Amino acid sequence: MSKFNYRRPFNAFTPALTLAMLLGASGTTLADESMKKEKVVSINEYTCERLISATSHNRAAAIAFLHGYRAGMAGKKTIDTEKLGITSDRLVVHCLDNRTDTAVVALDKVSKTIKN
Repeated sequence: MSKFNYRRPFNAFTPALTLAMLLGASGTTLADESMKKEKVVSINEYTCERLISATSHNRAAAIAFLHGYRAGMAGKKTIDTEKLGITSDRLVVHCLDNRTDTAVVALDKVSKTIKN
């Protein structure tokens, strides 16, 4: 007889554990695939719905990009940080009410309501 009496105490759980690990891995793979698809988006296709449903970090990055895009298109070289903050807040409110608008069109609409 062997010096070690090796028993597998989780024999009943092994199939369930294996299944859980496989499902977890496939779920992670599916999540990774959907994230890869959404990493590159045309500005003309980026809707308010996507902006609102993004994580706070990604939403902030998208809003900063939108402001930069709009400023670049207008040839602006200065930033009014107070106006930028107000516009950003109004953009989010607008997008909550108009989820099918593209974010760049929504930013244009909101910017027109801000006094110079």
